[in-house]
This record gives sequence, C-alpha cells and structure tokens, in this order.
Amino acid sequence: MYLVATLAVGLLCLLDLVLTVGVIRRLREHAGHLERLVSAGQSGPMPLLAPGTTVSDFDGVTVDGEAISFESFGDKALVGFFSPGCAPCELLVPEFAARAMRFGGRDHVLAVLNTAPGRDMSKYLRQLEAVARVVVEGSTGSISGAFRANSFPSVYLLDVADGAGTVVASGTSLTNIPAAGPLAAAQ
Repeated sequence: MYLVATLAVGLLCLLDLVLTVGVIRRLREHAGHLERLVSAGQSGPMPLLAPGTTVSDFDGVTVDGEAISFESFGDKALVGFFSPGCAPCELLVPEFAARAMRFGGRDHVLAVLNTAPGRDMSKYLRQLEAVARVVVEGSTGSISGAFRANSFPSVYLLDVADGAGTVVASGTSLTNIPAAGPLAAAQ
C-alpha cells in the first residue's frame, strides 16, 4: 500500500515537473516576442496609427466642461493617451506636460485619460490640466475610438489644418514626435 502511494506521488511529481518545464519554455517564447514588439516601437496588441493615416472625426468634453473636436486645435495638435497605473505612462506624463507647454499649451494639446476602475487620476490631472485639454473616457469613447487607442501610452502629432486629422508622427514616447509646435512657428 505504501509502495503504491509512494509510486503515485512520484509520478505526479514527475508530471508536474514536465508541465512546469513546458510552461517555462512558452513563457520564454512569449517574452522574446514581446521584446521584438517593443524594440520595433509597438507596445500593445495593435500598432499605433501610422503617419499619413486620417483619424476619424471625434468630439468630446474636457474635465472643464469644454466641448472639443478637430476644429478646437488650429493647425497642429499634440495628443496623448494615458492610463493611470501604467508604469510607462507614469514616466511619460511629466515629459508630455513639458512638451505640451513648449508646443503651444492647452489650445493645441489634448490628453486623454483612460478610465480605469479603482485607479486614481488626480496626479495625472494635476500635471496635465494647466498645459492640455484633458478628457477622461473609456476605451469605447469617441476620441479613443477615433484613434483606436488600445495601448498606453500613445502619443500623436496631428495636422488638423484641413479639418481632418492626419497623423504626422506617432509613438509610445516623444522620441518620434517633433518638438516644434505652433509656438515655435510663431517665434
């Protein structure tokens, strides 16, 4: 009886070991795939809108109650999507706020905060409200839908001079986004 029980426990341990090795192998494959996506500038399941893409028309309401659409921004717009609790967003929000100030401030900058249950947005709001129009919406909101926003952070430079939003540059950081905005052009 003890011999059978010992043999059964030994076989279960061996089966567990084989399954664990298989899981570790799959995790390594997925880690390699994720590393290739990140090095290619993609951080989410779907790539960002590419330069030359036209963004669907959108409308929204800022946390201040101001209605916004393409016509709200002038010739160019800097748009950022952030999600509270996202580690890369934590790092990018202060840099985005500084760029927004140099870019032209609230008149040319939109920050969209993705609502996340149980996440505190007050830190992001404090950093962004002075330099950007801030909208809080879920992933099914008008602006998020227009940009097909599903990865955070995402940053876009739009040409909105013709009434349509054409992506000039996009990225998960500000590296691909030109620093010059309407303020630089006016100087």
